[in-house]
Amino acid sequence: GAMTLVFLLQTLGLVALLVPGGGATLVFVLLFGIGYGTLTIASPLLVAERVGTDRFGRASGVLHAAGALVGAGAPVLAGAVRDAAGSYAPVIAGLAVLAAAAAVAAQRLRPPSRADGVGSAPPAPAVT
Repeated sequence: GAMTLVFLLQTLGLVALLVPGGGATLVFVLLFGIGYGTLTIASPLLVAERVGTDRFGRASGVLHAAGALVGAGAPVLAGAVRDAAGSYAPVIAGLAVLAAAAAVAAQRLRPPSRADGVGSAPPAPAVT
């Protein structure tokens, strides 16, 4: 699907940074940027599709909080790996592996159905 393609574009952009020679940065910026930009636009739609509009706010908040925590810690971890390895290549390779894993996960994710209760109101309390 579309999300698989988004993560594949990011994977290819990261791999381009590992290839020696000119032009790698431009290829990275184009491919990773297209993937990231598409994900930014599609993210709210995907969350609403998965959890429904009734639970959108909570799910979106949890996802953004988790993303903020990872985003805060990632530069520190990347710097530690770079210092230990003497290069950013292991950091970039690790990110490419994560992006490829996201592509596989997106491919395996089945679309939600109304039978799953997505988008439906919570059940009414029992009257006794």
